[in-house]
Amino acid sequence: MRQKSGDKHTAILQAAVKVFADQGFAEAKVARIARVAGVATGSVYNYFDSKEALLHSIFQNMWSHILDALSQLAEQQDVPSTQRLERMVDAVFARFSDDTNLARVFVNEQSFWMHRWEGDLADHFRTFMDLLGRTLEDAGLCKGMDGSIQRYLVFGAVRQLIHQWADPACPFTKEEARTQILHMLRCMTSKE
Repeated sequence: MRQKSGDKHTAILQAAVKVFADQGFAEAKVARIARVAGVATGSVYNYFDSKEALLHSIFQNMWSHILDALSQLAEQQDVPSTQRLERMVDAVFARFSDDTNLARVFVNEQSFWMHRWEGDLADHFRTFMDLLGRTLEDAGLCKGMDGSIQRYLVFGAVRQLIHQWADPACPFTKEEARTQILHMLRCMTSKE
């Protein structure tokens, strides 16, 4: 497999995100990805072994960006935990802010592939959930509620609102979705 050479590699990944968002992974064809990228079909295989390897690379890149941001936030012990939690939500929304196609690929393909990939991507998701769980615990979210349920509740709410926002027919903006998630978290962490 060829070493990554900036423009073609990036063009193929961007084209794959667009095609996967438009057609779904199962229906997407490597020839279509190549056409959108402006390269020959064989060039795609010079950079990626398979269509699955392309999707894996997209998720690897996405999770790496999210985890870098969340890890830095989790270490900010001088920042109140509720603020860290809000910043974590902001970091996740920021990853998709300029790319509704990536958001659509994330919500449409992540759950299916998460259970099929071992190793790095499954580890990334577990790391994400651990960081989220520690911050939720620090924030005192819904005391008495099981921690794993808390994590999945927040993750599910964020994922669903990203899904709704990425839909072209969505009645609300990304900022409105983000604001509602933050409002939910404030309600859940209020001391009243």
